[in-house]
Amino acid sequence: MFNMPGIIIIDNEENELSKMQDAFFKAGFPCLPIKYENNDPDNITGIDHIEIPEFLEPRVIVSDLNLKDLQNLDARTLCGPVANIIKKIVKSGPYMLWIWSKHEKEPSEVVALLEERYKNQITLPLHWVKINKNEFLYGDDKKEEGLKEKILELINQNSVFHALWDWEGRISLAAKKAVSTLHELTKPLDDDYSILNHNENLKKTLAKIGNEAIGHKNASEFPGVAMDLGLAPVLADQLLSISDETQDNLWKQAIPELGYKVDVNSEIKSKLNSFYHIDNVDGNFPKGHRGVFININTEYLTANIQKFENRIGLPIKTILHEEFISSQKGNSQTRKAVRDSVTLGFLEVSAECDHAQR
Repeated sequence: MFNMPGIIIIDNEENELSKMQDAFFKAGFPCLPIKYENNDPDNITGIDHIEIPEFLEPRVIVSDLNLKDLQNLDARTLCGPVANIIKKIVKSGPYMLWIWSKHEKEPSEVVALLEERYKNQITLPLHWVKINKNEFLYGDDKKEEGLKEKILELINQNSVFHALWDWEGRISLAAKKAVSTLHELTKPLDDDYSILNHNENLKKTLAKIGNEAIGHKNASEFPGVAMDLGLAPVLADQLLSISDETQDNLWKQAIPELGYKVDVNSEIKSKLNSFYHIDNVDGNFPKGHRGVFININTEYLTANIQKFENRIGLPIKTILHEEFISSQKGNSQTRKAVRDSVTLGFLEVSAECDHAQR
C-alpha cells in the first residue's frame, strides 16, 4: 500500500484540467487529475475508465459544474453527474467540494439538491466553495498565479477540516521519521559498515521490537500485530517531536471547546465508546486471542439455561438488571426489550503479561 493523493480534479476539458493540476503542483500539493468522459453511454459516472483504488480517501474534490457540456444549465441536470462522481470515489469523508465553473449558474442550488436528493446515497462534503474559472484561467499569467494563491486560501478556509488534514499529514510524516530513525540507529560502525550488515541490524532490531510487544510465540503467529503494536510508541514519539505551537493554534481555532466540559448526545457517546473499545474481526480470528468477545449460542443457552445459571450463581435476568437495567425506569415491556437486546458472551481478559507468555 502507498499513499494516494488526497486531491482529485475532474473536468471534461483537458486544457482546464491541466491548468488546475499545475496550480496545485505550484502550491505544493500532489493531486490526481481525471478527465471526465461524457461520450460513452457505458461510462455511467464519467470516470469509470479510471481504476479507483480501494484505499483512496480524497480530502479535496475539485469538479467542473457542467461536466456534460449541457446547454440547459438547470440545477437538476447539473447535480446528477456530480453526485455520481462523489458516490464512486468517496467512502467516508471528510472532504471539501470545490465546484468550479465559467458559467454564472450558482452552484449553491446544486449543493442544495445534493443534500435534498442524495443525502442517503452519498457522503456529503464537510465544506464546499465555488471557484470562478473566468477569474483564474483566461488571461495573463498573473491570473493563473492567482489560482495557486486561491488554493492555499481555500485549503485553510474550514478550520476543522484544516486541523484534521494537518493531523493526517503529520501522522504520515511521523511514520516516515520513525522509519528513518530506526534506519539510522541500526547503522553499523564505520569498521563494520556494509549493506548486508545494516540490513541484518535493522531486521534484528525490528524483531526485538515485535517480540517485546506481544511475546515471542504471539509474534510468530501474529507478526503484523506484533510490529504495529511495537512501532506504535515510536510513531507517537515522533509525532510529538514534530508538533509545536502551530498545531496548538490550529486545534484551538478549529475546536474552541478544547479545555472545557463538552456534552454530547447519547447516540454519539455510544458510537464513541464503540470506536474506542470495539473492533469487528472476521470469523477466522483466533477465539482465544486477548480481547475477543464470543457470543453464546442462543439455542444452546435456551436448552441448558438451568445448568448455565447454576454455573454462574445467579439468574441471567438478575445479572442483566444489576449491570444494565435500572428497575426504577420504564415499564416491564421496556425492560424486557432491553434484556432481549443484550448480547451475552465471553470476553478473554487475561493479563497483558499472561497473554504475551501464553
